[in-house]
Amino acid sequence: MVRGDAKTLLSGYGEAKFQYDLKQKDALANLKRVVLFVGHKFNNKISLFTEMELEDALVAGEIEGHSGGGSIGMEQAVLKFNMKSNDYIVAGLFLPRVGIINENHLPSSYNGTERPFVEQFVIPSTWRSLGVGYYGFVNRLPGLHYSVSITNGLNSSRFENGTGIVEGRQQGSNAKGLGLGLNASLLYYYKDFRMQYSTYVGGSTAVEKRIADSLSLNSGFFANPVYLNEANVQYRKDGIEIKLLGAFVHIPNADNINKVYANNTPESILGAYAEIGYQFLHKKEIQNHQALIAFLRAEYMDLNFQTASNGIENDANKKAFLIGGFTYKPINSISIKMDYTHRLTGEPNKLLVVTPFPQLVPYYKSKGFLNFGIGYNFLIMMQRRDFIKHTCFACVGLATISSLLESCGAPKSILKTNIENNKIKVPLESFADTKSQIIQNKQLPYQILLVKNNDQFNAIQLRCTHNEFALSFVGNKIVCNAHGSEFNLNGKVIKPPAETNLTQYKTTVENNFVIINL
Repeated sequence: MVRGDAKTLLSGYGEAKFQYDLKQKDALANLKRVVLFVGHKFNNKISLFTEMELEDALVAGEIEGHSGGGSIGMEQAVLKFNMKSNDYIVAGLFLPRVGIINENHLPSSYNGTERPFVEQFVIPSTWRSLGVGYYGFVNRLPGLHYSVSITNGLNSSRFENGTGIVEGRQQGSNAKGLGLGLNASLLYYYKDFRMQYSTYVGGSTAVEKRIADSLSLNSGFFANPVYLNEANVQYRKDGIEIKLLGAFVHIPNADNINKVYANNTPESILGAYAEIGYQFLHKKEIQNHQALIAFLRAEYMDLNFQTASNGIENDANKKAFLIGGFTYKPINSISIKMDYTHRLTGEPNKLLVVTPFPQLVPYYKSKGFLNFGIGYNFLIMMQRRDFIKHTCFACVGLATISSLLESCGAPKSILKTNIENNKIKVPLESFADTKSQIIQNKQLPYQILLVKNNDQFNAIQLRCTHNEFALSFVGNKIVCNAHGSEFNLNGKVIKPPAETNLTQYKTTVENNFVIINL
């Protein structure tokens, strides 16, 4: 039988970067971040996830004459409560589902020494807030998942022209005001595609009503709101990797914010990027766990797309980036990176320049950077390897639902069965019009996929062997929505980063029942 005893996990990641500025003939070397993750599973229903990040190596004080300019903070501190099927609730400091990078930002998950700039300045990754969220799965629509969360809002007094709403994140540190944030998302894996849409609306008045009234600011849960909408698509097949993302931010009361804080908050911001890559070793990736990826990414953002009525235009906020380079992974957990980044911007508004000559640093509208970086991530299971049960969810277009339901005998429902003497009995008649069934029981930490193959039955545990995430059955394969691993209906790995085949249970047919022996 499945045991519910406690288990603990230790994980982490880090990355360092060397950059050479071709225009100014200068260089910078930096330990960008070191992150430590500690998780604990109290039982099959409740788990804890914590993540602490150190940025830029030195936080405070001096070491041999060098003063600290880095930071240290909690990136996650959240309790997870498993509900029915793959549904769960999170409560605490967590990362809402928005963009590609916010939830999954390991160095091995993106190309280049920098995370995409659009997902740094338009979507302020990593964006964490205090609150509660519900992550769900629609049983009758395989592949359709959703999330909705409510968190604390933003702080508009910290908005800065040129960095979007990034500095307005309160990050769980004495978050002020009555402002709330609502986030909802749909995410869908279909064949070799991953598609997502997310939306956010949040209040940004981070002062009490008395002060807000004295400043002529709106007050309330969604006062001086910020709206963010984004959509992204990823495609991966036969070594080809494509990513597309677009995001738009709207701040309708930017003029009121500017009257109070004089921070030149824009009325709207937009950004988008497209990336294509090719994995030269994709045919050998399963066997030797290596990857060599060449990529090219084009990005554009306008951090002052619409200027407030009392704002000041600044064409330097119109930025385009072209990044090309290589990522080499000798193993799945190590990334060695090299890229060239070319940045183009508009002309800075001289009215915003306050530093006099000759202290003023020359501004170049066109600059090139040569970058080298390394990154790592690791995972240590303190006890058994069944700690994490976590599903990244997916959304599906309504036009594809009917064909998806019919493809390859996809299960039409989830069978809730009993366990007796470490055995599960499934009626043969349940396979009258389908070739597969998903088995669920509250004593099982993961669902079981039961697949009919002629007169034989395969019983496969839907637990990814890479990082223990719960799996989804889509079409004619089993997929991990977290990191992209795929398995066939015999449980064998067909796409990394997973290296080990799925756990299977012995099955027999007796008296018109399929018996799964746990």
